[in-house]
Amino acid sequence: MTTPTCSILLVGGTPAHTDWLHSVRQARTAPALSFQQVGSVEAAVAQLEQAPCCAVLVHDQQSEEVPALTESLRAKHLNTLVALVNDRTDVTGSVAQLDLSTKDEPRATHDLLARAMRLSTVLNHEAVRALVDTDGELPTAPENYQRLYAATAKDGASIKEISAIVESDPALATRTLRLANSAAFGRSRRVTSLAEAASLLGVKHIRDIAVAVYINEAFAGVPTPGFSMDHFRKSSLRIAKLARSFLPNRTDADAAFTLGLIHNTGKLVIARQRPQAFNAITERLAEENIDFPEAEQAVLGTTHAEAGALLFQAWGLPMTLVEATAFHHQPSRETTCSNPVLGAVHAADALFGIVVCGEPESKLDRAYLEGCGLADQIPAWRAKVEAAEDDLLD
Repeated sequence: MTTPTCSILLVGGTPAHTDWLHSVRQARTAPALSFQQVGSVEAAVAQLEQAPCCAVLVHDQQSEEVPALTESLRAKHLNTLVALVNDRTDVTGSVAQLDLSTKDEPRATHDLLARAMRLSTVLNHEAVRALVDTDGELPTAPENYQRLYAATAKDGASIKEISAIVESDPALATRTLRLANSAAFGRSRRVTSLAEAASLLGVKHIRDIAVAVYINEAFAGVPTPGFSMDHFRKSSLRIAKLARSFLPNRTDADAAFTLGLIHNTGKLVIARQRPQAFNAITERLAEENIDFPEAEQAVLGTTHAEAGALLFQAWGLPMTLVEATAFHHQPSRETTCSNPVLGAVHAADALFGIVVCGEPESKLDRAYLEGCGLADQIPAWRAKVEAAEDDLLD
């Protein structure tokens, strides 16, 4: 079997960056990485017309070109990821989907690009493209998320600036205040200021919640008979709350909550774009002893996990979010076991199905959880689901 090669383009850069790419390529023997350097975004887009690649790297001196590049890729190259290359170690986020530093250890960078290759390969087939690449029929990227992402990528983004963006979106402002006043934060008094809410929740969490709010609004009018948006929202919130309760680390717990809210977005894509196929999927579920992804695969040749991931890729959302969406049913497909957020959302989804719906134990990817060092938490997580079973069915 031939080892796949990840073809990567670097836009701009210096001879030092060429040396850096060489060190990354030599860091591991597999999977093989292939690099090419081009002078501009236009040259990168032209090169993609000749041969596909899994990632385009942009040197941070040309970071202003990232949005235009992402927009160009949406037209024909949805599964190609955009990464920003910095020469600093204090990289905290950018408008790109992945941040790389030339100061990082080459093997770690190789591993990140290998993950990009796996993700690009999973999302590079006609069945999922036919669902997502629909000439403007699906919602475009969430504007407020992009504004928040751009603001947080700058040095010294202020709470005032973030609050002003949140204020411009009533639904996002309402959700932000509701979260700040939820029991999860144990406040003794009510938070009424968006600035205080932003300080309490953290800018990154608000930025991620903006995606969930936008999805609820953008897909609110799904016309498919038999599909209930209310049921979808309740089931997503159920998994989000469980996943958040599984992780003690506040940052990971917040990320798990967000991923729990949006991990099934691909179901909205299918219901909106292929209503007859969605009904055929639900019929198969009723008639055959198979799960939802198996029924989707039989009817469409792809799954909601892949459809949601490709939509998020087209929107330019961070690779970690795209990756977790793509692999939330089978996280072992994402072979680097380093994402507790993905592990928690997968476990919440699987354990709910096992405990509440009587689904088989094989739904739980124990191998992945063991690789993440989370396997010893499974009994406690199961107990939480069992204790909340009646509430979870409401």
